[in-house]
Amino acid sequence: MSICLSLAVAGQGKLIIQGKSPFWYVVHTMTTGETFAGVAKKYGVTTDYLRQYNNLQQGYLLAGTKIRIPIRNLTKLNKDGVPVYYQIKKGDNLYQIGQQFNKVSLDFLKNWNNIKEEDAREGLEIIVGYIGGYQPIESKSDQNFTAVDAKATGGAEIRGVMKPRGQE
Repeated sequence: MSICLSLAVAGQGKLIIQGKSPFWYVVHTMTTGETFAGVAKKYGVTTDYLRQYNNLQQGYLLAGTKIRIPIRNLTKLNKDGVPVYYQIKKGDNLYQIGQQFNKVSLDFLKNWNNIKEEDAREGLEIIVGYIGGYQPIESKSDQNFTAVDAKATGGAEIRGVMKPRGQE
């Protein structure tokens, strides 16, 4: 499995790996005006794959909705992507963590995180790679949809439905 990530999207905070091998993922929170296609592109997955992975029906998203981004297309060196973090667990060591995530070398882990091997301790969040880095083909049906803010539109009338761009 490969990993690829850099600075988290504005307002997203750190993207910390969740789940268990080989089903790792990070959580992205949709913001007002953000497109589903834009999110898919940012993380290097197709909109169809992202929709299926999250079991979403077409046309349903609301600002604040949390979606899971699968960690499947990661690159060791691509700092143009978004950084992905792993929280060190009891008994982990940097070598073992690197092997678990695309066989990232100890040197990369130390460099990306500005740490020495002996600094790795339980609870520390370290960069293990970067996500993104290629541009998938998008579904035409997702290109014109934007997440909307329920508060700004009165809430009840939209109930999680994305509105076509220009009709917000």
